[in-house]
Amino acid sequence: MVQFRLKALNQQQRPDDLDLLLKVTRRRGWISTAVCAALVGGLIAWSFAGRLPLEVSAPGILSQLDGVSQVDSAVAGQVTVVAVSSGDTVTVGAPIATVLGLDGTAVAVTALFPGTVTSVLIDEGNVVDIGSPLYVLERSDRPDTRLLAYVFAASGQGEGLAPGMKVDLTVASASSAAFGVLRGTVTSVGPYPASQPALLELLSDEQVV
Repeated sequence: MVQFRLKALNQQQRPDDLDLLLKVTRRRGWISTAVCAALVGGLIAWSFAGRLPLEVSAPGILSQLDGVSQVDSAVAGQVTVVAVSSGDTVTVGAPIATVLGLDGTAVAVTALFPGTVTSVLIDEGNVVDIGSPLYVLERSDRPDTRLLAYVFAASGQGEGLAPGMKVDLTVASASSAAFGVLRGTVTSVGPYPASQPALLELLSDEQVV
């Protein structure tokens, strides 16, 4: 004779709870799942649109949009007076130098353009010819006075640079902690290393090149 426990018989007599919902997870589990899904979605979106900051340490110069201009001598003779030095601001007609001509006449050389003298290429006693470079000027008479930063990065450093990138520039002569940084946008990246003639044309100063 098969015997059944009383508890088992009572369980068999109870109707099935077919109208009750089955609880798979708790509310806390759904919240955790939603948070994880949001994090994964954010990581996927950042992998396509996000970028890590790129730090490049390279020499460069700040200049006007048209760069600098080299001013040549219109007379031949010996320089007796040099009236400007690097960093001076000149206006049209300001004295630059005095040249003793071949006929013994002192000729005053004056500025043809306003701006800031970035380099003086002559000294007292030098002999100059017509066309000899006298000084380099960053002109201020251009309609667009925005500053451009010409940064000369090594080929390995420039691989991550591209036009349109936002840039924070630090200047060696001004502490970023005290004066902050210069903010700008990359406008172009040279596809090849700059040659010495190209740098000389841009900077107009062999010592700087």
